[in-house]
Amino acid sequence: MPRRGRHLIEVARAYMQRDEDTAALTMLVKSEQTAPETIRYNGFARDMLRDLLKKPPTGMRDDVRELSRRVSIRG
Repeated sequence: MPRRGRHLIEVARAYMQRDEDTAALTMLVKSEQTAPETIRYNGFARDMLRDLLKKPPTGMRDDVRELSRRVSIRG
């Protein structure tokens, strides 16, 4: 499952580049569900979560905080 987790992180990166933060967050959540250890140690995923903590998608602040907490990122 780590390969699928990494793929979902790459999809999230593509969404972030297109300023589609809600879709990026969805992919990060799916990545965590698929391979929690992969998202926890992936630098790109951690950077995206830090960016989302600074500017969460509308109405999704709690979702971003919860995912960040689960992967050990403080915000």
